[in-house]
Amino acid sequence: MAQPDKVDEKVVLQAYRTLLRSDLSTSGINPFEKLLARAVTGHFRHRIYAGQVMIELVRIAQATGKPPSTGAAIRLVAWNQFQHSGTSSIETLEREVRAGFSDFRNTSHLQASITVFQEEDNSSWLDDTNVMEHLGFARALEEFFDANVVTEKVKWNPWRVPASVPPIYTMSFRTLSPAELDTAIGLR
Repeated sequence: MAQPDKVDEKVVLQAYRTLLRSDLSTSGINPFEKLLARAVTGHFRHRIYAGQVMIELVRIAQATGKPPSTGAAIRLVAWNQFQHSGTSSIETLEREVRAGFSDFRNTSHLQASITVFQEEDNSSWLDDTNVMEHLGFARALEEFFDANVVTEKVKWNPWRVPASVPPIYTMSFRTLSPAELDTAIGLR
């Protein structure tokens, strides 16, 4: 999940195998493992943006009752980021959010789950029940995206949550404010 969609699957598998073989009985990690750790954290902001786009797609659909566009969600994420940081222009943030969603589209439902649950409780990955909640929420987002966003123009090849994991639809999101709604779907 930490590597952009364009990274070759063989590279991801090699990194995974390396992490599996790591010797956890020693203190510290070897230089290659350090390189992998830097690669994982290097895309953190773009991973968060991808998850936020997925969440905003749901919020827009809830507010309008219509299938949302990724462009509207990207604009909304950029606008909200600008409102909270004010450190960049909205146009610059929009380009960065678009790049993040483009890079991590196939795991955006999983990134969204991490983002939502991270806000609630940092230790939520430490319990089997909570992991199943993460996956169930991600599965619900996956189904939402399949049903409401995927078109001929919007391609998606997601990391599928196993069908044995029941989707969890009970997550509630903050309603879009009038300013957010105007930003997302208003005339630009």
